[in-house]
Amino acid sequence: LRPESKDSLEYLYKLLVDNPTIVIEIQAHTDSRGSDKKNDKLSQDRAQSVVDYLINEKKINPARLQAKGYGKRKLLIKDDVIKAAKTKEEQEALHEKNRRVVFRIISWDFVDPNAPKKEVPKVKPKIEGEENSEEIPE
Repeated sequence: LRPESKDSLEYLYKLLVDNPTIVIEIQAHTDSRGSDKKNDKLSQDRAQSVVDYLINEKKINPARLQAKGYGKRKLLIKDDVIKAAKTKEEQEALHEKNRRVVFRIISWDFVDPNAPKKEVPKVKPKIEGEENSEEIPE
């Protein structure tokens, strides 16, 4: 993981802590250069490195995270646009926009099956006018 991505990872961590019932998919993408096989592996490894960080460093429940590498199947900027750029630097900047990691919330109702069960206190229903009554033993 690159140092410049730490702020984004911290934001994602806080989002997960503040919303304990969400499940997210970490989606990684590559640029269009290279083979499908190479890009699929590269993107899956990138997504998995984010998931591993959140699990190992931030102690997020693994059941709340999914890694998905999309390779070059979901380009933001198509090759014809990149080729039309005037300089190599502009082309590289456009390729860089395709190399990204994003997250998507895929569930809002996660329940940890290993979490301790919370005991729900038994509460008698309050009847209007009850405040001046006495309890009758059962």
